[in-house]
Amino acid sequence: MSPKQQLLCLMVIGLSITACQNTSTTNLETSVADSSLRYGPDTHRPETAKLVINTLATIYKSDIEKNLIDSFSRTFVFFEYDLNEDGRKEIFVSHTGPYYCGSGGCNLLLLSPDGKLITQFTVSRTPVIVLRERSKGWNDLLIESAGKLHLLKYDGNSYPSNPSVAPVFTMIPGDELPRLLDTEHEPFPKFSF
Repeated sequence: MSPKQQLLCLMVIGLSITACQNTSTTNLETSVADSSLRYGPDTHRPETAKLVINTLATIYKSDIEKNLIDSFSRTFVFFEYDLNEDGRKEIFVSHTGPYYCGSGGCNLLLLSPDGKLITQFTVSRTPVIVLRERSKGWNDLLIESAGKLHLLKYDGNSYPSNPSVAPVFTMIPGDELPRLLDTEHEPFPKFSF
């Protein structure tokens, strides 16, 4: 091998090692940052899926019996997140299908850890963004409706049910904030009731 070929070979090896090191570092940093804020095995549990299925079957019992809810609309995804720092996770449920969704968005439910309905959000789009600020001990939320982010504050019993009439949030939320039910970017398992 000529000196030029040897030099070229060393440069290729050096660049390869540098590229591998940079990729590994970036992937590790990304996975550490994402693990606490996004979908993961600790954000939904099989026992919670059963609880949600039972709750939805109860809430929509009459409409199910009347065959008003098609099979596509009877699927959902959910995300568990502790909004009030009591050590127990509340449950966000996102519906699909024409029974729950229209041109303005879909219905979302917020359930207690026991499966009781806290708030039914109408005309909403996911993800739900959780802010650090709190009202009455619960995290403030940002939910998109009518193409804008709206600020929802807990009033001691529930959040406002129609995000489109809540104040518009005019700032850009930080990337570090938890985004719940980010179904566009995360692989959520679907369940049926």
